[in-house]
Amino acid sequence: NAFGDREREMVHQFLEFYKQSDQDPPYDGHFQHRFENDFAKKMNGGFAIAVSSGSNASYIAIKSLELRRKKTILMSPVTDTSSLMALHLAGYIPIILDTDVSSYNTTLEQVEKAYRSDVGALYLVHTYGVPSDISRIYQFCVEKNIRLIEDCSQSPFATFQHQNKTINVGELGDYAIFSTMYRKSLHTSSSGGIVFTKKEDDYRIALEYSDRGRSKWLNHMSKDLEGDVSRFSLNFNTSEFACAVGLASLSRIDSAISERNRLINRLIISIESLSKYCRVMDFPKGSSPFLVPIVLTDLGLSKKEDIFAALSKASIPFAPQYHCFAYDWPMVGNIRKEILWKLILSFRRKLKYSNNASRLKQKAFNLFLHEGYSSEYIDYIASNIKLAFQSS
Repeated sequence: NAFGDREREMVHQFLEFYKQSDQDPPYDGHFQHRFENDFAKKMNGGFAIAVSSGSNASYIAIKSLELRRKKTILMSPVTDTSSLMALHLAGYIPIILDTDVSSYNTTLEQVEKAYRSDVGALYLVHTYGVPSDISRIYQFCVEKNIRLIEDCSQSPFATFQHQNKTINVGELGDYAIFSTMYRKSLHTSSSGGIVFTKKEDDYRIALEYSDRGRSKWLNHMSKDLEGDVSRFSLNFNTSEFACAVGLASLSRIDSAISERNRLINRLIISIESLSKYCRVMDFPKGSSPFLVPIVLTDLGLSKKEDIFAALSKASIPFAPQYHCFAYDWPMVGNIRKEILWKLILSFRRKLKYSNNASRLKQKAFNLFLHEGYSSEYIDYIASNIKLAFQSS
């Protein structure tokens, strides 16, 4: 259902193009180059690399920092498990930041609380479609000489104010990564990802990590020189089919974001009478919505199961327990044990901060969102949330 007319048309173009050219669709092909170029233009210039998944984009960006092994990297508290996995597999020590009091995002204050002299980078996630405290956090990274990766997987082309200019998330970091899997507002069908940077030197490093360490940016490099590598890496190439779908999705991204914001505003108005029980998490101007987090008050918590029952009975898709809070993953404890053993530390290192996150996790659940939803469907969702409180 995420495929619109433009996606279907582009799939036909893709098939016809390779039928006419009498070749099998390669990687680094016609549609990939178009997708990468159009994406970079949409980001106001820079360099984009389309890869096979957002998880791989995370790994490529982290490896491309080329920090010393065992460096510490601060990481946003709400993210996908692959972010933590990529950081750990690349040989770095993660510190899980806390969330804001009422948002899935972290803040400058949380970054400052966890910062110490051995921090080499920050992996900052713009969650649920809303930019993190990026402008202030970026300035802090510059002052402390910290490398910055922005994970924009849930917030492609969300905008914010920086030095009196409106810019996209992903434009300030050394690298930005995007997931383009299904359900995202920018999608390339089942799975996909993008690594983006403004700097050509950083682009060349990431390009090598994206394809077995090969220096594809050299004019003489061809696919026949697969053994001629500069860095150790694997094959993270994407497909031409995915990039063709991505081109169609990119061409309508502005309208998709606009419609998602309209639908959220309608939902906010529809349930504002329930303010003593729940509210929609803030979506400020410039948001690029992905999920719709609903935050329950202390009074609303007593009706949580009734809300879930009403939504389930109405066949409304939702996530009752959000599993993207990194502080709560068993692997975080396992990583800590491994680090303590390997480094033979004689003092305790705090590797996670979770006071706000643990409270927020208990209070929030997520509704799913798509630009194809109708106003009537949003009203239907709101009516079923209200239904849970009728017995109050």
